[in-house]
Amino acid sequence: MADAKEVQVLVRMPAAMVERLDACRRQAADLPSRPEVIRRLIEQALPDTA
Repeated sequence: MADAKEVQVLVRMPAAMVERLDACRRQAADLPSRPEVIRRLIEQALPDTA
């Protein structure tokens, strides 16, 4: 088997598509991590004991 080689591929996309992709990436970065979501849901479901 030959050695692996890293290859960079350039793709030209319309500006509107790039902007939408960037917006989706920013939105995904703002989402809380899965454990945080689960913890918050559990806290909301349990009665307040404080």
